[in-house]
Amino acid sequence: MNENENIRHEQAKEGRRMSDETVSRPRPTITKPKKRDVPTGHEAFLKALETNQSIVRIDFLDGADPATGTIRHSDKFTISLRVIINISGGTEDRVIFKHSIRQFVPLTPPPVRD
Repeated sequence: MNENENIRHEQAKEGRRMSDETVSRPRPTITKPKKRDVPTGHEAFLKALETNQSIVRIDFLDGADPATGTIRHSDKFTISLRVIINISGGTEDRVIFKHSIRQFVPLTPPPVRD
């Protein structure tokens, strides 16, 4: 073996030794931001409309016909709306993306907060 091969062999041996050692280090603790329990802003308004099953009209940015119904669920990006589709009481649920909404108007008044 020449000198370079000898150095490489010693380096490889040292690398294997270091990889076999178990080094126990405490893991860093990551603090997650606390989740909001109480909705605020428009989310609180939507939650009140959902809770009281108020009828709302949703107007869209693209000028499509407005959707009227009751809010079944809402999250950060969507609103699920139960829409009456015929006079005999047939309904369908629609998922509406919030970014496509121009405005939503409650047709039955939302509850008054004390």
